[in-house]
Amino acid sequence: MNLSGSPGATNEATSAIDEGLEHTLYTLLRTELPDSIVVSVGHRSTLNQFHSRGVELEGEGRWTESVLVK
Repeated sequence: MNLSGSPGATNEATSAIDEGLEHTLYTLLRTELPDSIVVSVGHRSTLNQFHSRGVELEGEGRWTESVLVK
């Protein structure tokens, strides 16, 4: 993991907007802040295309990490 970029996090930031605006928002983040680390918390599978790795919380302290295919 490269931690040299500036970290940022979104928590359900796109839950109240449509998928088109979500795409615009994340494209803007990547364009304007290309060296930033973006961590998103959300339920939409459409977020996967903007990330290379995912973590799924399974409950009772269990979780799984995955590489997200674009």
